[in-house]
Amino acid sequence: MKCYASKYCKKFETEVCNQYCDLKIKLDAIYSESNIPERYKYEVPLYPRNDIEEFKKLKGYQETIVQFVRDGESLLISSSTTGNGKTTWATKLANQYIRKTVATSDVDNEVLFINVSMFLEQMRSAYKTEDEEFESIKERAFTCKLLILDDLGAERPSDWVLERLYDLINERYVNMRTTICTSNFSRIELAERLGMRIGSRLRDFNSVEFKESDVRGRI
Repeated sequence: MKCYASKYCKKFETEVCNQYCDLKIKLDAIYSESNIPERYKYEVPLYPRNDIEEFKKLKGYQETIVQFVRDGESLLISSSTTGNGKTTWATKLANQYIRKTVATSDVDNEVLFINVSMFLEQMRSAYKTEDEEFESIKERAFTCKLLILDDLGAERPSDWVLERLYDLINERYVNMRTTICTSNFSRIELAERLGMRIGSRLRDFNSVEFKESDVRGRI
């Protein structure tokens, strides 16, 4: 199994590697709780072509992510096209935060990744069944230090959906908990699609908007 700490652990590939490795145990536990897809748990290289300034801004957020989370800052990464690194960048920021704070982490309530449409569908189903696992995820979505809302705006914006999204985004906003959203809609388009209550919260998010077309084949 690949070790998340291989780049900076002095014991990596030595005789004592993996023997009572507290760092690895904590990393495994945090990643297990995070719901980050397997593909995005490791370093995925990204190379800018046209969106140089946006790339630099995200590198800056990556370098200062621990303070970013401590300050309760949030971020919207958007683009009208798919495949240009929005989800990859969101998880790169989360990975950096996890690895920079693992030594002092309490493990619980650090990072959570959710696909918005899937999360809302699970929430709807949970009203009919007693799903304790989902209830735990829902509670962490409101309270974790760093939440990734992937593909915001893709869901059909019914009244029920808008209320649930507002409750989540507003609760995190007023309690200064960091949220990173990815979307195929700009901040203005999200306000039009999801309503001004959510739009007013997103207005205070830092924002990076990619213009480049699909680069998935070049990542």
